Amino acid sequence: MRKTSLTRSHGHKYDRAAFVPCVLEPFETGNGKLPYLTLTFSLNTLVGKASRFSESEAWAISEMSDFSASLGEGQLALRINEGVSKPVELLKLFLPGILAGCIDYEAGVCDFSDEFAKLLELCRDMPVLYQSGFASPTMYNNDELLLCQMDISGFIEYMFIKSISFPDAPITPIGYPRAGDGNGTVIEPAVSLAITKQSRQPEGAWKFISFCLDSQIEDWRSSSKNANSSMSLLGLPATNAAVDAMFETARTSEMYIVMKESIDQVTGKLQNRFSMSVLDKRGSDAERDEYIKQGALCVTLTDEDETLIRRLLEETTTVASSDQASIALIVEEASAYFSGSQALDRTISAITNRVGTRIKE
Repeated sequence: MRKTSLTRSHGHKYDRAAFVPCVLEPFETGNGKLPYLTLTFSLNTLVGKASRFSESEAWAISEMSDFSASLGEGQLALRINEGVSKPVELLKLFLPGILAGCIDYEAGVCDFSDEFAKLLELCRDMPVLYQSGFASPTMYNNDELLLCQMDISGFIEYMFIKSISFPDAPITPIGYPRAGDGNGTVIEPAVSLAITKQSRQPEGAWKFISFCLDSQIEDWRSSSKNANSSMSLLGLPATNAAVDAMFETARTSEMYIVMKESIDQVTGKLQNRFSMSVLDKRGSDAERDEYIKQGALCVTLTDEDETLIRRLLEETTTVASSDQASIALIVEEASAYFSGSQALDRTISAITNRVGTRIKE
């Protein structure tokens, strides 16, 4: 697939203008070819209150470090799930969006410079809520917890995370710390298709891809008649027409969220648990009243929410790294630094040597 036109040689209706920008340019090679087409994906980012972070998006690593250092007593940057250790889990969260800025796979070279050293220091020192499960909305409202992870695979996921974290405040995307260009938001492909050079039926392959793209549009249009069915459409769609259909469904939908506190059977800790259901605004009042009796929070997508998601679809240029081998090497060496058994400069040298050797093999 060529950069000038995805379909010119085949005469199909899906030209470049049909696709959302974030499934094209971020995936194109240096010679202007698109090796595969991402059909569904999620956009992963950090968000915070717009009133506090309106001018703060797309932080470099050093800017994220400055933010962390500026936090007051009792303030936490974000919540991360429990795992190996706080700094290791934080590093694993940040690495997929950073690795592409450190490794040139075509040239076979890597650069883990001073900025990457700052990343390791950031992961070691950043105050976080180390807790699996959701944080209390009160922590966000009281500015005890300032940033929230948001993985957007559809309007439902966006509405859910926003409503349980910032129910009373407009939000803005901050993005993950950057090692290069970009807005800090990361695109993570879910389903991708390609036409190989060895294909004996390229025209048939294109028809199949076109069928998949057509189906995305029809699935979202159909879900507008049964709003709850949209919960099974996991992944943002690749075309502008399917995105429009998704937001048409969103505008006729309302989400009901019920929160209950329970004791985790493994840890014994008190946790917030949520259930949700999406209803058609034009549907029965009886079902809606049942959720209201349970004290459910009713949520709808606003024009500002739609604008935010569309902007991320337009501006996101960083693809989440799938190089798990390099990530494992980095985490292994960084763990020694986090535990205090290895100096920072030695850690950076070891990461550079080991990752450099791997990508040359």
